[in-house]
Amino acid sequence: MRAATKILYSILIFCGGSLLMTLIAQGMGNRHSTGGIGPFIIMPMVMAGIAAVWKYNPTKEDDSQGPTLKKD
Repeated sequence: MRAATKILYSILIFCGGSLLMTLIAQGMGNRHSTGGIGPFIIMPMVMAGIAAVWKYNPTKEDDSQGPTLKKD
């Protein structure tokens, strides 16, 4: 996976996590404006997702071109 794709996926994961935390905070109302325990669950998931994207390194055999015919 190229670095530009990894950067794009990282940005999408971060934005999705931020959106989810905002929705949880808004759903809890004014009394719990910090979002409660949501950020303590969502932020580690976001960080793990970004780490998984950057650790992913496909081999040449794992090509997304589909199956190839072997010539004997």
